[in-house]
Amino acid sequence: MTQNGPYDIVVIGGGMAGTCAAVAAARRGRRTALVERYGFLGGTATQAMFTPWRGFFAGGKRVVAGIGQEIVDRLVRLGGSPGHVSEGEGSAVPFDAEVLKFVLQELAEEAGVSLLLHAEFVGEQLRGRLIESVSLHCREGIVSMAGRRFIDATGTGDLAVAAGARHLRNPSSVSYRFSVTGVDHAALRDFVLAERHQFPLAEFREDGSFALTGFRDAASEWSRRRSDLAPVETFEAVSDSVPGNAVIAMLSFPSVDPGSIESVSRAGMLMQTVPPEAMTFLAETVPGFASARILVTPPQFGFHAPRRIEGVIPVTPARMMSGESYADAVGPVAMPGSVHTSFQVPKRSLMVAVADNLLVTGRAILPPVALFSTNNQPAGMKLGEAAGTIAAAMRS
Repeated sequence: MTQNGPYDIVVIGGGMAGTCAAVAAARRGRRTALVERYGFLGGTATQAMFTPWRGFFAGGKRVVAGIGQEIVDRLVRLGGSPGHVSEGEGSAVPFDAEVLKFVLQELAEEAGVSLLLHAEFVGEQLRGRLIESVSLHCREGIVSMAGRRFIDATGTGDLAVAAGARHLRNPSSVSYRFSVTGVDHAALRDFVLAERHQFPLAEFREDGSFALTGFRDAASEWSRRRSDLAPVETFEAVSDSVPGNAVIAMLSFPSVDPGSIESVSRAGMLMQTVPPEAMTFLAETVPGFASARILVTPPQFGFHAPRRIEGVIPVTPARMMSGESYADAVGPVAMPGSVHTSFQVPKRSLMVAVADNLLVTGRAILPPVALFSTNNQPAGMKLGEAAGTIAAAMRS
């Protein structure tokens, strides 16, 4: 087995939380490795097209700044996002997933992070209460990577579970999005304005972008036709300023067990067959989609909190709703579905009882109610940066 390292900090998972964790640690002078199973960073944001981001603000106050805002600023400079735009009573950040891939890699490389792409975590070597190394599968075979501190940013707590951390495992619904081109934005706008009662959210912006949640009649008919899928009350359509383009969210698959290869495979096979039928359905039922066609289908669907790691202080819905404060809080996180409230996450929620040199960050420590589907990725950015900062300050 090939041996790599030792690194000061090894981050498993190159999504938004993992990237922010690695950058934060490397900027503090720690020799940091970031392990990602795909060939690019971004996690659900780039793999599954979960745009826009929501959760940078709560109650009119900013709750996510730091590296998360730096990512937004870089996207804006490169034309990959309009930045923070109004959305109902709150705000959102639409972004181009392809530009985001570049921004995240540039950010990591500038910080001095060692990127290990196309490498997947498969196991760990634990001695007493310390993780000594992790095993990664890549084209070379199994590679061992030694480290002094480890951050689990897999989103499903894979490293923490392998180390024996307490966790809750829940069958999860999964969402699948796809992008389309050829949408007649003017015809779609006319339809939305005429059927405004069908749309809880209808935001058309001066730059030509829009954010729509609704299409209630079409969603009802789609759920009737495809009773094998999870029923949906609304569809979501989000567009940047590129004429004719949009990302569509209308597919939700029933309970999927993320720990079962058969269950995940069935969902994966289904998600490849449904988009063409969905595209035909939209062309028949929604004005503006008559000439639209599929542009991209992503390689990944979005799990909704399939597994939650219980830290020293678990983040629970009751604690979220109570407004409880902590002396070691890493800061407030926006409450999903609300533009007015936030909740505190203590540092101890990132720590697990089984390993002294392991932190868990991102959605794996949050209950489903905290995620608002997976669009509350700014929470992951904040928790990731906190994990990297904490790990950099930990004693060896």
